[in-house]
Amino acid sequence: MAPMLRYWKRYTFGTLVTFWVGQYVTKKIRENAVIRELCSQAKLHGEQCVGLYQKPRKVIVFLNPQANAMKAKRQFNKYAAPLLHISGLHVTIIEASGPQTLLSS
Repeated sequence: MAPMLRYWKRYTFGTLVTFWVGQYVTKKIRENAVIRELCSQAKLHGEQCVGLYQKPRKVIVFLNPQANAMKAKRQFNKYAAPLLHISGLHVTIIEASGPQTLLSS
């Protein structure tokens, strides 16, 4: 007990770091579980046959890479793009290079 009282700042810091790491790992595990479930649903959707006279499914994504503190493009490529491709959609990405780019297109 004496070392704990003597080095209370180190113990407090160690406890906080341990708590933060635990929260981070828990968040990543939950995130991966959600992504895995969404991928399995998207795969089922993508395995459906397109009829002879049906048009292929297409989607247009307007991406602002400066959104979300400059993380939007990386997050889209990590989370959304794989789901769209697995589900069998033809994806067209229009990336904005400035505030007025999407308005002029």
